[in-house]
Amino acid sequence: MPAGDGNMAMSQHNTQSNALGDNWIGKVASAALGGPEASGTVLILTWDDCGCFYDSAPPPLAPDGRQMGPRVPFVVAGAYVKPGFTDSTPTSSTGSILAFIEWVFALPALGANDASAYNLSGMLSFTQAPVTLPRLAWRRLPAWKYRTTLATARDGT
Repeated sequence: MPAGDGNMAMSQHNTQSNALGDNWIGKVASAALGGPEASGTVLILTWDDCGCFYDSAPPPLAPDGRQMGPRVPFVVAGAYVKPGFTDSTPTSSTGSILAFIEWVFALPALGANDASAYNLSGMLSFTQAPVTLPRLAWRRLPAWKYRTTLATARDGT
């Protein structure tokens, strides 16, 4: 989540600029995947809510019996992510992220939800040569767009 007082401007919530949010995501992703530890980095990008788009799939129950919420976008990027691959395995964004960390570091599950969550391993191939990741584009926006969006985020209108 974008940090600081103006974070709402880049949040991609309704009334906020998707382009500003895309630029922020690109900046963070470029730093993580283009830095000195890039070959050992997996970037997992997800959102904290649905964006209120219609979804034809009803949310399932979690393993602990609680109702899961609507699906949210989920993107995995890194040098060992299978190129051009779409994984249709259902994920529980927070449970799957935790299951991934537990899998990578051989840690025990913390609870029923992460114990049965998909650990994202099907998206990776450690036998492939590391993929050179594309340069992320930066969309130039007019200065007024930053001022207007940031002011809106500060005063909450």
